[in-house]
Amino acid sequence: MAMHTPALDKTRPADSLATRSRALTAWLLFAGFFGLLCAHAWQYYPFIADDALVTLRYAERLLRGEGLTWTAGRPVEGYSNLLWLLLTAALGRLGLDLIDAVRLLGLMCMAAVLWALARNAQDRLPLLAALLFFTAAAPVAVWTVGGLEQPLYIALLAFAIPLTTRLIDDQAPRPGVILRLSLLLGAMCITRPDGPLFTAAAVFAVYAGRWLSAKPMLALREMALLLALPCLFYGGQTGFRLWYYGEWVANTALVKIAPSWHHFQGGLKYLMGGMAALAPLSWLAVLLAVLLAWGRPTVGLPLVAMGGLWAGYLVFIGGDVFRVYRHILPLVVVFAFAISGGLQWLTEGLQARLQRSRAKAQAKTMATAVAAVAMLALFIPYLHTQAGFLAKGYHHTWVWDGRITALLLKQAFGERQPLMAIGAAGGMAYWSELPVIDTHGLNDYHIPRIRPPDLGQGWIGHEFGDADYVLSRKPDLMVWHTGRLKNPYRTGRQLEQREAFHRLYTVVRVRGVEEPRRRPRTAAPLRRLFTALRGERQARPPRAHHALIRVRKYDSKLGVTISDSQIHIPAYLFNEYAHTVAYLDPAGKLVIAVSAAQPAAVSIDTALLAGQQAGADTENWQATVLPPSAALAARISRQGGNLSIELTSPTATVAEVTAVTLHPLD
Repeated sequence: MAMHTPALDKTRPADSLATRSRALTAWLLFAGFFGLLCAHAWQYYPFIADDALVTLRYAERLLRGEGLTWTAGRPVEGYSNLLWLLLTAALGRLGLDLIDAVRLLGLMCMAAVLWALARNAQDRLPLLAALLFFTAAAPVAVWTVGGLEQPLYIALLAFAIPLTTRLIDDQAPRPGVILRLSLLLGAMCITRPDGPLFTAAAVFAVYAGRWLSAKPMLALREMALLLALPCLFYGGQTGFRLWYYGEWVANTALVKIAPSWHHFQGGLKYLMGGMAALAPLSWLAVLLAVLLAWGRPTVGLPLVAMGGLWAGYLVFIGGDVFRVYRHILPLVVVFAFAISGGLQWLTEGLQARLQRSRAKAQAKTMATAVAAVAMLALFIPYLHTQAGFLAKGYHHTWVWDGRITALLLKQAFGERQPLMAIGAAGGMAYWSELPVIDTHGLNDYHIPRIRPPDLGQGWIGHEFGDADYVLSRKPDLMVWHTGRLKNPYRTGRQLEQREAFHRLYTVVRVRGVEEPRRRPRTAAPLRRLFTALRGERQARPPRAHHALIRVRKYDSKLGVTISDSQIHIPAYLFNEYAHTVAYLDPAGKLVIAVSAAQPAAVSIDTALLAGQQAGADTENWQATVLPPSAALAARISRQGGNLSIELTSPTATVAEVTAVTLHPLD
């Protein structure tokens, strides 16, 4: 035995050196591509999805002790990312701003995907190709900062794929491997409601792979261990939903899942669009996955099963409403593993053929060179396609315009807590912190349970609505999008046909102003750097946003009120002239500006006030302007059943008005 020891000692250091070399290469490539990922994602900053702010509203209310609720009243489950929500809330509990929290989570999870790819590749070229494909993908960069749960979802998937391969490959599967895979699949089940799809795909791949490779099937005990945590997590969330919300399924499923031929076509178009956005490498990855399933089933079967099932699911649900293909991200991970594994397999096959006529080292070099040239030819058009996304302005987002309006409403009306009906349910609800009605139904109990007759023929998630229900709630405010005049969806279309809507609600023009954020913009980074070095950097001006909101003019916390024989009219209701715009004064009150060039007027329907106080029917009135101003005059006239009040000034001096009070003359 002593004679064989030196031979063994010679091989072990070489193997150890090769292992350390591969580990060092993986670390270096991971670090380099993580930096590239940060730089790529930064180009889409400050993009954030409006639906991400729905999740943040739930997280914020949870941190305030108001439970997993979106607004006061009967709780509904309007989120579909429980684990992501809880992780966000945990970071918020540590004192981190919630928007920063979701972005930090997104970056960490995308880095985890890079590491999962790096630690499972064998040779440098396949690893380099997989990392470059993933990092350069525009959907990856956008949703790193986008705020939704996809980064966590695909990070769990990226670690689950190699473990599924190990379960197929090992002659006797280890309990530790099974348990880790079970944990990852279970976490996916509570990250998104469609997480069980990947559990089903993993189980199918394991059984099919072991059968094709003539390995013994998993024992009942092993299968129970594999399914234990997915069943426990999914069943636990379902039980919690029944106890807390009183429903079997979340509101999101009621609103978004409406199978139809129209949605099937939309889903197919969405899938093909996502493939085209990642072409030509997406099609190469599909081909490689299929070839791997045939030539190396332990690697290829999990990819085909998971990618195929997810693609079919996307077609079934009709795709998604968000731009830059967030639901394509699981396929991006599958494609990255297919490129890595497929390139490794093809290179090894080419090397084996070349070894028949050349030395081993020479054959390996030639095979690697051929593969590198082929990948370079494919990566050039791929990178050009991804660069094209930068020119489309995805880093600009209307959500931040909504923030200006929402914060204005919070500062002006926060103490009164008016009820607000909104279309875009995320930012307006999160930043205003007001009680709200989600007119699309995602966060409302009533609306999703009134199924429209044409369900399945419209835009996913925007097909529900009930104007009569919304009017019955008597919202004090209605805000569409970030302050648009029209709501093109069902509730908005129905409201336009209701006489009560036009009679009770009036359009108010508001202007919010936001001081520039200290975080730098992404445009022209080199120019900013040179400007900073020269010391010529100029401060950005404040950013303004004009919005059209609707205020319930009568019988409202914010409308015309009458008490003690007085009619009190907030200044923002003086909206007869298009130039009248309400804004916040330094004290945080909503005011309008009146001067000789900018009079303001309002019309009051006294029939809607009659019966509240006897003074409502008085013919003669006198007006008091608040705050008092000697330069302003109020002209009162009666036009049919309406009182018309016009504020004028004989001078060009601008006076800021908060309200006007009418008193009946004795």
